[in-house]
Amino acid sequence: MASSTKPIVFLSFDIEHDEPERLRFLEQMDRSAVSFSVDDWTRGELPLSGRNSLVRGRISRSSVMIILVGERTHLSNVVAGEIQMSKGANVPFFGVYIGQQEPPCELPPGLPGNRTIAWDWEQISSAIGQLMTEGKHHIFK
Repeated sequence: MASSTKPIVFLSFDIEHDEPERLRFLEQMDRSAVSFSVDDWTRGELPLSGRNSLVRGRISRSSVMIILVGERTHLSNVVAGEIQMSKGANVPFFGVYIGQQEPPCELPPGLPGNRTIAWDWEQISSAIGQLMTEGKHHIFK
């Protein structure tokens, strides 16, 4: 069941290559027709000890996860791990192509092509709205 509470989005991205796009996403998120907040952080802020546990907790508290998909995101073990954590916590997710990326670019393991969209705020708003109707406990296959 969808909630009227403002969704919290966990933003997954390849920190080694896509930090500028993360910042651009945060700067533009007010363009979304669906109001949401981002549990914004950079991995450098987290202690090495217990990092996975902290990330798992942040993902579990989120309503939705958005994966920023760049040229090298498919090579990021961190992004792949966050997708698996999202699946394990039944947190719905989708990908957003950044830069010049578009189908059929390589996607990170576990991110289906039919859940990856262009960087377009109308589409992003629609995807967040759709995932909120699926609810946090939607089972991913």
